[in-house]
Amino acid sequence: ISGNGNRITKNVGIINNALKHQKGERNPSLLSSTDYSLETLLTTEFPENISISELAERIVRALGERNENVIIEIGEEKALELFEATRGIEASGGMLIADGTRRRTPGGVFMTLFKTDPDIQPLLKKKVCNLQKTATREIRIAKRRGEREAAKAFDITPEKVIYVGITKLSSRKK
Repeated sequence: ISGNGNRITKNVGIINNALKHQKGERNPSLLSSTDYSLETLLTTEFPENISISELAERIVRALGERNENVIIEIGEEKALELFEATRGIEASGGMLIADGTRRRTPGGVFMTLFKTDPDIQPLLKKKVCNLQKTATREIRIAKRRGEREAAKAFDITPEKVIYVGITKLSSRKK
């Protein structure tokens, strides 16, 4: 009987780790905007005399992204250069993420090219990455608030959430 305690503790640890990994899984189709299409990306054209904000809006729409700040920060010339490189990569099949398990979104390809471009000043890269982190943090906080509000609406408190095996019952949409 005394030997079983360690095995049970170990199994609980394995189950908890499995839950953590499941929780972190992403649906690749949800990573880019629902408006994105490869055809739109490949056929997008830009007029000659266009404002930087209009250019940013069109590039973001073509990439299927939401945040225009990066394009505004890097400027028209570099944004167009990175967009054309992104378009070429997407036309030839895309770019895999570091571990090779899935393709990057077009916005992810754009950002990877941005981060690895030697012509862009490190200070600008740091500034843009901080903008991205701030935006991600704000989205995460907004999602948490939404979950709390949904939990209040359904009168779900942490004590009422029950784990059955490795299935977590919650008010989240999947």
